[in-house]
Amino acid sequence: MVNLPNFSPKAAAPDEHEAIGALHWRIDALKNADAKCQQVFVRVVDAKGRTLAKTDTVSGSDDGGADFQKAALSHDVAADSGPLRLEVRETKMFHKGTVGAAAVPLDAALRHEEAEIDLACEPSGALKVAVRFDDRRPLYGLGLDAACARSGVGVPLALAACVEVLDRKLETKGLYRVPGDSGEVADARKGLDAATTLDDARAALKGLEAASVASALKAYFAALEPALLRTSARAYAAFVGSARGAGAAPADALRDAVAALPPAARATAKALFEHL
Repeated sequence: MVNLPNFSPKAAAPDEHEAIGALHWRIDALKNADAKCQQVFVRVVDAKGRTLAKTDTVSGSDDGGADFQKAALSHDVAADSGPLRLEVRETKMFHKGTVGAAAVPLDAALRHEEAEIDLACEPSGALKVAVRFDDRRPLYGLGLDAACARSGVGVPLALAACVEVLDRKLETKGLYRVPGDSGEVADARKGLDAATTLDDARAALKGLEAASVASALKAYFAALEPALLRTSARAYAAFVGSARGAGAAPADALRDAVAALPPAARATAKALFEHL
């Protein structure tokens, strides 16, 4: 088995005011509001009260409903944008104001696959929407759950693409011991940070020396917080026990330790260990 030592310092903390991606909404319909809806629209408001996007105005109904016909809204979102608030607003003279509103925690909106949500509004009504997150956060330092969810291949793109290259270069002397060219490693990291598909990640590594790809992979795991094997205290204790030869046979102990990891970490660990 090849040792996989730490390679680089942790990435700097991102600016919480900087956009981390975009949210794409489909606004379907409002139902069962107590107030009569005449001319209404929906707007998305951030934690500071700023309007991020809004629909066109539509005609409501006497029974407290309005059909927005799956109106599409898109806007950038930052780490400090939440919680978001979706408001149904009346525009008709003498009735202006909020018909109903619902708070949406930012984490609940950051869904890499479109999800339909029924929002209970205050003071009344229910707003049906769908939301999808277009994630633009750098891959290095991104949590494993998000990295796996957005990759489309079940494991982080850095791992999937690097392993494809390195599985063909396992006979290279000092593959994980000899550091790669610093310029190539920096280029690989920049490309992998921006990759949104496996093809993007493959392109980021095209033409690089095997040692540079190996160094880029080591740098990826060094940037993880928490570290891969520390995503579960129970699993980490099992890993330590397997390394010390305590309890079950080492292979069985290692298998049990991997099984105790959370799903994203488990898939990542399996892919990594199969490569090593």
